[in-house]
Amino acid sequence: MIRLPSYLHQHPSGIYYFRIAIPQALKAVLKQREWKKSLRTRDPEQAKRSARVLALQVDYLLRKLEGDCMAKKPIGFYLVSTDV
Repeated sequence: MIRLPSYLHQHPSGIYYFRIAIPQALKAVLKQREWKKSLRTRDPEQAKRSARVLALQVDYLLRKLEGDCMAKKPIGFYLVSTDV
């Protein structure tokens, strides 16, 4: 069995999903507990490659949002559905 990163999950249909928890500091602001996105593949290797890219993008976005929350900047600008 292939070991998958914690943010990579396989649906019973066989499709892989990227899923990551929202940090506690941002849950109240974003009004979400997690982000979930279909990777649109049943191939575990392709899913791992796609998930790694997405993990870097989401990590950058969450760090940026956390910094803006600490600085009391508006965050609505970053929340575009194509970002995640």
